[in-house]
Amino acid sequence: MAWSSVLLALRNIKKVGEVVERPKALGDIRGVTYIYGMFYRFGLIDVPDEGKRKMNYACIYHLVQA
Repeated sequence: MAWSSVLLALRNIKKVGEVVERPKALGDIRGVTYIYGMFYRFGLIDVPDEGKRKMNYACIYHLVQA
């Protein structure tokens, strides 16, 4: 992932804390799915409830596997 990709995605956030429905809403950017998750964890965006559930499940799954 390149810093330029993060900056492009950051420019596509309309308002901090706004719900972003899916990663592609941030733009057609390489690595946007990783950026989407990081922006959510850092509090820059909010995600729909379904997305929160999936991300929390993935986090718990990786903790159990470690």
